[in-house]
Amino acid sequence: VVWRYHTGEPVVEVSRQPSLEVTPIVAEGVMYISTPLGKVMALDPATGREIWRYDARVDPRGGCGDFANRGVSTWVDDTVKPGFPCRRRVFATTVDARLIALDASSGTPCSSFGVEGTVGLRHGLRIPPAFPHAYLVTSPPAVINGLVITGSTVADHSRPAPASGEVRAFDARSAAAMVRTLSGA
Repeated sequence: VVWRYHTGEPVVEVSRQPSLEVTPIVAEGVMYISTPLGKVMALDPATGREIWRYDARVDPRGGCGDFANRGVSTWVDDTVKPGFPCRRRVFATTVDARLIALDASSGTPCSSFGVEGTVGLRHGLRIPPAFPHAYLVTSPPAVINGLVITGSTVADHSRPAPASGEVRAFDARSAAAMVRTLSGA
């Protein structure tokens, strides 16, 4: 073992303990990881030294159920000059269903994305969740062609009309929802 990093994730008294299931990613010489309770960290991949830390402040007693987070995604906005904030963004999802855009160099939320860097993913669903743990997000979003694409986890056997598990795309700069109409034959 060359180095070891401790996230500082607390032990919480809930029905299911948080699980660190993150797959680290490295971009431009920086490693990015996330935790089940909404922390995102930038590390030096050679030493494990923490560069910055962001805390989304996920409430462990907020009825989230599945305490897992599997990582983050990153994207470069070519319309922003090198060295300016939010040129490279780190996109994180939280188990309490938020999509967050962070400046990759500082960990500060990108204020031009959603509301001060955050989009509430429980809003705008075809069928909204009846309770918090009926709609969760545990996986990192996919990012392609300026779109941030999110999936979800739903409690599909919880009631006759469970929350809709939708795959949605958001503009990577502003978080505007991208709506596509597909017509079948």
